[in-house]
Amino acid sequence: MLLETLIEQIIARPDDLDLRLVLADHLQLAGDPRGELMALQCAIARAAGDERARLRKRVAELFQVTELGALDRDGMRVEWRYGFVYSATILERACERLPELLAHPALRLVEELAIAAERDELPAIGAAILARPRSSRLRTVVAGPPSPDRGWITRADARWLAPLVAILPDLATLPGSWMTTAEFDALLARSRPCLTTRRPGCSRPTSRRPPASGTGTSRCSTQPWSAGAST
Repeated sequence: MLLETLIEQIIARPDDLDLRLVLADHLQLAGDPRGELMALQCAIARAAGDERARLRKRVAELFQVTELGALDRDGMRVEWRYGFVYSATILERACERLPELLAHPALRLVEELAIAAERDELPAIGAAILARPRSSRLRTVVAGPPSPDRGWITRADARWLAPLVAILPDLATLPGSWMTTAEFDALLARSRPCLTTRRPGCSRPTSRRPPASGTGTSRCSTQPWSAGAST
């Protein structure tokens, strides 16, 4: 009950690092590796220089030697923030994986989901999201069909997404998108500052990196940063 109370308090005050450090102590006493991760990522936020690099190195080691790294492989990508997953992308078998992923204690503070799925899978995906543990900080769901190589989420329109929007009216439910080089150049010409603004479902600013297929198009990645890249 104490742990759940602390988590509820963090959900209400997500920027309170001191509160997270209290939870980190309890998790470490229980042998949960998320406790060390939480303490390390909170320390990184307050460190600089060589000390920050040392802490980041230990975070990377932690993902390699504990089960935490399992959340960021085999078609899933997660971004960690202060000991919890902030955003998650599922590129394969979303209907199968989503319920288990949302039930994981590290996902209690997840705010963004990006999901590659077929349209007929959207009702099941919506039901899984509705069944997530509460309280919840989930705000945004990005969905669209998978790319041919299942490496990203392709363009979808509002009609394609409608079944999910109907199930999740209280969330920002957005279609996956990509952009051609011409579209990128047009966006750049209209508003250069907006290219450094983090879009829902995108953990990096829009880039001109072409897809692996070499078609000459560019896309905004819907893959949140991997585990070792976040504070």
